[in-house]
Amino acid sequence: MERLIQKYWSKLVAKVKTKRKAEDITQKNLSAITGISFQTISRFEQADQNIQLTTVLGICDSLGLELDIKDPYSFRLMMFKILVDGVKKDPYFVSGMLHNADPGHPVYLFGSKGEQYAFPEDDNEKKNPVFQFMQSVSEDMLKYDDLWEEYPPIQSWQEFCKLIYTFH
Repeated sequence: MERLIQKYWSKLVAKVKTKRKAEDITQKNLSAITGISFQTISRFEQADQNIQLTTVLGICDSLGLELDIKDPYSFRLMMFKILVDGVKKDPYFVSGMLHNADPGHPVYLFGSKGEQYAFPEDDNEKKNPVFQFMQSVSEDMLKYDDLWEEYPPIQSWQEFCKLIYTFH
């Protein structure tokens, strides 16, 4: 992981650990609630960075920690960067939140060209939580001039599809 992600990783871990303890939930109980192994939860709370994002999101969700507008901007920006870096390394990083778990699906090819895919029930800007999150953070990035060349804001479905499809 990049240094920036490493810097914020410990804040994420601390936030999760504090919330778990405040709820008086043991790691073993959290394992039973989430279906995530006790060993993985323990490794995460020791700030091990070799934990899948979907696992981290599952832990956060089980504790009622949402990655949305209610979270501090720096935390949301850190998650945005993790998503971009994850997609660039392996587009299947977010596959669980994509149509058919396939970043190479035609919906993203058509979307990257600014075209609509023929089937309205497929993934789109109104259905995709990753796009909605990234667009929300991008609005803040533009507001606070927090722009970096390697982390361009995602303001449209087309930009999101380009990111996903380019690295598939």
